[in-house]
Amino acid sequence: MIRAANKMEFTAFAKHPEEWGGCYISGNVVVVNTVTRSVAEAEQRVLELVGDASLFTVVQVDHSITDLKAATELIGDHVVGDWARDTHIVSWGPEYNGARLHLGVDGAQFLEAEVARVREALANADPALGLADIEIKASVMSRSSTGGPIVDRSAPNAGDDS
Repeated sequence: MIRAANKMEFTAFAKHPEEWGGCYISGNVVVVNTVTRSVAEAEQRVLELVGDASLFTVVQVDHSITDLKAATELIGDHVVGDWARDTHIVSWGPEYNGARLHLGVDGAQFLEAEVARVREALANADPALGLADIEIKASVMSRSSTGGPIVDRSAPNAGDDS
């Protein structure tokens, strides 16, 4: 199963990240997110690439790997740049289970404000990027002694609709 997911990563996703929303393992299958194809077309493409359709299920999502990477970079620019002194965001990046962003925040009391700040940054980004409606999931994480994230303390998720 992992080999099949890696094959998708190094073939379809690497060559055409704007067409796919990534993948993740759920139980005994690899869930592949398609953006520009119908589910049936994406299933056919996965079969052509991997050869064993029983390992996969395909779902339609709204945001591609390209979108999620652009949003991640935008957040990074603000966290490292504009917000460096007053942010409580300790990690950020794509979460392919849902084709959304995940924020790690260093306190439950800061979840709502940090999600709002990121939503505002996405909304103010170039409209051609189409980042304003990306779903955001946030959870509480601790900082390590070097400043990086280390532990997800599973606080309620701000902005998580799942």
